[in-house]
Amino acid sequence: MKSLLDGILVLDFTHWIAGPYAGQFLADMGAEVIKVEPPEGAEERRMGNAQRYMGNTRMSLTLNRGKKSLCLDLKHEEGKKIIYDLVKKADIVIQNYGPGVAKKLGIDY
Repeated sequence: MKSLLDGILVLDFTHWIAGPYAGQFLADMGAEVIKVEPPEGAEERRMGNAQRYMGNTRMSLTLNRGKKSLCLDLKHEEGKKIIYDLVKKADIVIQNYGPGVAKKLGIDY
């Protein structure tokens, strides 16, 4: 059976809870969601003192279920080039950086 968002590509630059939750909903509805994380990993991987599985908290595993993961350093040109190529194919880009951060990283679409 076809899902509601089959064929939709989402780039997910979110962190903490609300942003990753939005990406989770899109993945649950059938979108292909690619979570883009910095080299040190997404912040929700390190949240709390909860028991960990392969370096991830339960919250991280829940919020990122159904997503693919891509580790890139957006402060380097090579990482930006990969993102620019992916953005051309993406239907949706979500991010929840603070004011000015996306622009500083060069991803303020």
